[in-house]
Amino acid sequence: MNVEWGEKFKTGIGWLDAQHSELIEAFSRLVAAMDAGEGGVETIKIIKFLERYVVYHFASEERAMQETLYPGTVEHKALHLTFRNMIMSFKRDLDARGASYYLTIQARNALVEWLSIHICGEDKKLSKYLIEKGYSDTPPPE
Repeated sequence: MNVEWGEKFKTGIGWLDAQHSELIEAFSRLVAAMDAGEGGVETIKIIKFLERYVVYHFASEERAMQETLYPGTVEHKALHLTFRNMIMSFKRDLDARGASYYLTIQARNALVEWLSIHICGEDKKLSKYLIEKGYSDTPPPE
């Protein structure tokens, strides 16, 4: 169930693609660790990574939406909040019970869904809009 960076994930916006590529690399490390029977250790790492990732990645996307008056901003931000809350739930489970097999599977499944639905759907809609607004070469919002 490994996922590799490729055309299906590319949005045409350099900073957005770089951030998505980073997420896919983290996911690939989790799958490889699971295949080697060491998913628990990588689950700890990926949850810590995701805590940081959602802060800077979502902030970048949301600033771009705000700056270009993206019409789907409210809905897109709601999806970000849902994912952020899920990561916080994983973190609470990790702190309470450790990196269980169940938590590792939950994290993997959540990332598969996020990669296939959010990036390939919602983020591609956003990137199309940003490109139409001439935002594609703009560096990531600070």
